[in-house]
Amino acid sequence: MALPVGIAAATTCLPDRRETARGSGIDEDDAAICDLEGYRRIPVCDGNPVTDLAVPAAVDALRRGGYQPSQIDLVIYAWVYDQGDAMPIPHARLAQLIGSHEAVTIGIQQKSGGGAIALELAAEMLNSGRYRTALVATGDVFDHDPHTKWVRHGSHGMLLGDGATAAVLDRRPRRLMVQAIASAGRPDTGLQFSQPFATSGSEPVEQILNPAEVPAMRSAISTAVAAVLSTTGLEPDDPRIRLVAFSRLGSTLLRRVYYPALPRGLPRPLELCSETGHLGAGDLLANLAHIQDNQLMSPGEYGLLVNVGMGFNVTAVIVGADTADAAQTITIS
Repeated sequence: MALPVGIAAATTCLPDRRETARGSGIDEDDAAICDLEGYRRIPVCDGNPVTDLAVPAAVDALRRGGYQPSQIDLVIYAWVYDQGDAMPIPHARLAQLIGSHEAVTIGIQQKSGGGAIALELAAEMLNSGRYRTALVATGDVFDHDPHTKWVRHGSHGMLLGDGATAAVLDRRPRRLMVQAIASAGRPDTGLQFSQPFATSGSEPVEQILNPAEVPAMRSAISTAVAAVLSTTGLEPDDPRIRLVAFSRLGSTLLRRVYYPALPRGLPRPLELCSETGHLGAGDLLANLAHIQDNQLMSPGEYGLLVNVGMGFNVTAVIVGADTADAAQTITIS
């Protein structure tokens, strides 16, 4: 009998340096838009995403999870941006640097959905019984040009922050357990913005996004969320659902495009983008680490994590805290 997937540890590694909109040198009108989107500051790294961010994140996750690198059977690494000329195979390089020399390695380039798809793939492979332990990680250092970062991306609700995430998964009962994962896709659509978000925040959604895209994107979110709720036997208004955590995007994109796709009755989603921005492929794992580190869930409670990525793909995850039904098999759909 296959065992459920335990989260031995999850961690986020951010560089020390921080940048603000006004500190970047952009003009006041653009900075005001970023303020309304909920961005306070973002982490900025001058180094390499693998060696300076992903490796420390992975090492920390291994330490906190109680594993030696040699005990990891599977390493899955996701990224969005260029990993540097010295990193032609980033996933293999990460495994080599941390000392997981006999692990199977997989690299995923799924844009912002990479970390979430990596988690789903790792859970499925662990649940097959062929692997005992897995390390899932993400890492990115983005373009530091102020106009690209704060105006082009920030005004569209996708201010990119540098950072890495990692999680160690196994088939043992843990404080946090993955109860269900479901993904839904609409490859016939994509995020197509018609203009930056206006400072008033009152313009119709059709003035922000291609109107033909919005229903399809919402449909994918609804499908993925309905699937994980059904798998776990939870209704949206079940009081055991303690929290909801969405991708770390700007408030306009979340509240006016994505949140309306969530079923009524769920808790209000956590607001987590202000200090990190959008961590590329790492939002879902960063949210998982936030839940773990702040002990936001008590035994018997559940959390719903939703991740969106250009493509258009959505991954929804139900995690449970010290659940009584830990012997059940995880369902991957």
